[in-house]
Amino acid sequence: MLNLWASWCIPCRTETPEISAFAVDHPEVKVIGVAVEDTETGATKFAEDFMPSYDLGIGDAAFEAAYPRLGLPVTYVIDDAGTVIEIFNGIVDQETLENLAG
Repeated sequence: MLNLWASWCIPCRTETPEISAFAVDHPEVKVIGVAVEDTETGATKFAEDFMPSYDLGIGDAAFEAAYPRLGLPVTYVIDDAGTVIEIFNGIVDQETLENLAG
């Protein structure tokens, strides 16, 4: 699962604890959060404030071009073969993620 976020994004702040709880409950699912449209300073502060249980990174221009979006946050569900099987534009909650995990 790939979640795109930014430190200035209020909905991203809302969903981060939900995704973090899901990641703890489902260690078999690789969860990665990538900051886009952000600064390294802002993204680092966000990570320090929220301390999510999943890996975080910062996307560059090539990454941002590879994962188009309508806004933030956006979550891509990617299968084992690397195929995007679901895209959530907007806040995703733990219940929605639990339903996807089956």
